[in-house]
Amino acid sequence: MTADPREPAPDPPWPIRLAQGLILGQLVAATAMPLRLGLPGRAFEDTWQVWPPLVALLMLGPRWARRLLWVGCGALAALSALVALTPFAVWAQRQLTVDEGPAKADVIVVLSASTNELTMSSNSQDRWLAGLRLLHAGWAPRIVFTGEPGRAANQFTRMASDQMTALGLSTAAVVPFAPEPGQTLFSTRGEALATAAMARAHGWRRILVVTSPAHTYRTQRTFRRVGLDARIVAAESSLSDARGTRVGSERIQVLAFVVYELGGLLKYRLKGWI
Repeated sequence: MTADPREPAPDPPWPIRLAQGLILGQLVAATAMPLRLGLPGRAFEDTWQVWPPLVALLMLGPRWARRLLWVGCGALAALSALVALTPFAVWAQRQLTVDEGPAKADVIVVLSASTNELTMSSNSQDRWLAGLRLLHAGWAPRIVFTGEPGRAANQFTRMASDQMTALGLSTAAVVPFAPEPGQTLFSTRGEALATAAMARAHGWRRILVVTSPAHTYRTQRTFRRVGLDARIVAAESSLSDARGTRVGSERIQVLAFVVYELGGLLKYRLKGWI
């Protein structure tokens, strides 16, 4: 007697489904790494280990849940392959990039990116190097590194100057970042307001603002919204060159930054900050 082809195949035993879920969860974690996908409000590094047991538990669930899981994982894998093997991510980044180039200014303001107590992120280093190049070329006589040294999450202000000292570079042109008391700093909006306050105090008229390519459009709109004559310079990114020849996880990271910026633009527009 043959089995009715219309009858659904029996489910594998639960140990096999559990093992499948753990393996699939590891693959999901590996795919989520360049996308920086973590739990809400937590860094990916703190939550990557959640994916394998979470996927394994879903594999032990009802058949419809497992089907949704397979479809979702397949879509994520297809999207990752599309982004990694094509220049789409770099093209998307270019749509958000505003690079007005350097011009004579009163000060260079280098916007912070994520750092910790020990190292600067690749974005921070890209911006730091771009700011130093502008200073060395004589486009402005002084430079400001934003950030909040008192918080472990972002010590860019201190670390930027420390690295200059370690390399034997003079820090005489560095102006300490000095926002108004009680001001929230951990955002582009906060950096713009703090820079505006410093510009009034020091009499700065034209400012060169250095940030990452995908962040330039939001930066331009935000700084000009608070009344600053800000000229935006895009820091050369270590993740993607001008031709977009880099491949693999670096392109996926570029897309992650683009998606983050699109969310930031929506938030800033709704709040009236741009």
